[in-house]
Amino acid sequence: MPYEVEVAPSAVAQILSLDPRLIDAADVALQLLADDPHGVSRPSAPPAEMPGYLVYDVPQTLDGRRHLLKFLFNFRNDGLTLEVLRVGHIEYGNPP
Repeated sequence: MPYEVEVAPSAVAQILSLDPRLIDAADVALQLLADDPHGVSRPSAPPAEMPGYLVYDVPQTLDGRRHLLKFLFNFRNDGLTLEVLRVGHIEYGNPP
């Protein structure tokens, strides 16, 4: 059974600031995260990421450019809900 996903208002704003095609990719990524958070994520790595949280990296290619979406999230105490706190984006070079 998929987890419920709650996206913090600041993370919603970060998603909405993306290219519309990346917004679509973010929506798909959130569905995949809800289905298998343990399978798609990794522990966060300080100092760049908040310790104690999980990160879901989603690589994308648009118009010949690489993009990386990073979802920083954690499990709520209810054991049924994921809370996405931040969504990062970086564009970096051409694909191989």
